[in-house]
Amino acid sequence: MLILIFGLFLIMNPINIYSADVCSCSGENPVVGSSVKIRGRFSAWNGNPTFRIWVVGTKRILGVRDGTKLPNNLHALLDDFDTKIMGDFVVCPLTKPKHGVMQIVCVSSASNLRRDKKSIHHART
Repeated sequence: MLILIFGLFLIMNPINIYSADVCSCSGENPVVGSSVKIRGRFSAWNGNPTFRIWVVGTKRILGVRDGTKLPNNLHALLDDFDTKIMGDFVVCPLTKPKHGVMQIVCVSSASNLRRDKKSIHHART
């Protein structure tokens, strides 16, 4: 019964955990856990880190460590600060998760990517 419940949890859980040895993006940065597959929106922001991923269905924002290598297919879609890229990302944690603090990650792979421009709303005068 316990195996059945755990199996249902894994099927319904939108986050997939991979082994820590899959993280080629970390470079010399130590990885603090297993890589995770998420659905999110990748975009550039003012501040540090520049690139961040909003995890779909949550209020969580992951910061992508400046200086880490991005997957080629993701890097090719980057344009400017008005660009947002929806997709599936495998990220490797470079800091431990802490409530109320942006967790820092690197992006190991990206798939199912779609590039859009952020909506710009102008006030009427």
